[in-house]
Amino acid sequence: MKTNRNVARGTHRTGRALRLHAIDPLAGWKKRVRLGAHRWMDMYTATLGGPVGLGAGHSAHPGAVSLLNQFSSAHHAVQLAARAHSAGASQISAVFLFLLPVLAMCAVRVPLPEALFNSDFRARLGSVFSEHHSIADLTIQPMRRRPGSRHVFSYKLLVADNRTGKHNVVELVGKQDTTRAVGKAAKEFEAMRLLWGAGFGQDHQFRIPQPLHHFEDLRMIIQEKARGTKLRSFLGDGSDASFNHARMTGQWLAKLHNMPVDSPHECAYEAEKASLRMFVEALKNDQPQLESELRQYAAAVEQRFDTFQGVSATHVHGDFHPDHVYVASNFVTVIDFERFCIGDPARDLGSFVGHMRTTAYSLEKSIEFANQEIDAFLESYFGAVSEQQGNAISARVAPYAALSSLEALYYVASVLKVTNPARVAMYMQCVRESGMPPIGAGSPDNSARIASA
Repeated sequence: MKTNRNVARGTHRTGRALRLHAIDPLAGWKKRVRLGAHRWMDMYTATLGGPVGLGAGHSAHPGAVSLLNQFSSAHHAVQLAARAHSAGASQISAVFLFLLPVLAMCAVRVPLPEALFNSDFRARLGSVFSEHHSIADLTIQPMRRRPGSRHVFSYKLLVADNRTGKHNVVELVGKQDTTRAVGKAAKEFEAMRLLWGAGFGQDHQFRIPQPLHHFEDLRMIIQEKARGTKLRSFLGDGSDASFNHARMTGQWLAKLHNMPVDSPHECAYEAEKASLRMFVEALKNDQPQLESELRQYAAAVEQRFDTFQGVSATHVHGDFHPDHVYVASNFVTVIDFERFCIGDPARDLGSFVGHMRTTAYSLEKSIEFANQEIDAFLESYFGAVSEQQGNAISARVAPYAALSSLEALYYVASVLKVTNPARVAMYMQCVRESGMPPIGAGSPDNSARIASA
């Protein structure tokens, strides 16, 4: 698998991550800002308690009964999904870079709509379960969201079994469309139902959260909370566990790409090229000093896309990266299917490679170990698809890795408006390490990288 390892690395190895932060004289002020943010989050936490008796009037989702049986009293100690989706406490410096723009956006957007926690909705939520169960207590909390993304809420339910009197804690996630993204919930729900029926259920090693209900009038879906730990928690560790999780993630993705499609499709790349141009146009205004180099990389990526002809499309996650992968010792759960589509499977691989590097750099983890974990992921993936399919896909990974890194740079510099030079330089470094030589830069090192890809 030498070729595949070269695809994963795509560059020389660096022995350490970029050091983004020096000793900070504003540490005390930042601490007060963080404490204020926690107080602000508490203001928007609504807790509803009440007597048992809001049981379902019908059993529209009998599959949820099996879900209940898998929760025990130990889950009372599980933290809300909002905590699980937060940045690690040790990454205070990185969090601060994002804190102010996120607070500015969320201060207006996050307050909980009454329709999502009033008694009527509570009764409707009870219909997700069987007629033998009812909601004894419910807590709802808004979860961290990115600018432009949907509203996401964590539901923690105390569910009573009316036959035995026993109570179980069930944690669910609700995703609601914004006014600018109407239809995403319905699309994701159908994608998850397709995958659930294709074998990505709870009884399998390779999973997704169970899709439970789509409230069409609220433009909201309810799904099981993902179990396990985010893959990013193991990224760059270089441990047996991190390599095992990377391999299992590769097998999960191969299973997705091996799913049959209803009818043959050939991939088109106009959407990718349009996104590429949009990223560069935005970045030239926010980071003008990078314009020339960004245009060289963009031209190289677009030129590669133009060479791809007759590529067979598969089911594609569309936004595959370590934040969307939850791992345990014996299973992998993947979340967030709003970009699920029929497309080039190399898109998922390139996205994962690019995001593994940007995440490792941002967490100041070992890039050498992260690259080895990328190798393990790719070797596992290519070992689970046919040799012919693998050879074809491996030649298309590098431009998608570059596109993914450019998108990450665009999001940080042009959406979040982060101006920290070290932060911007880190993301630009990931573009350079994607395996794509910029047009006009014909160094032997770059030529070797693109040949290996």
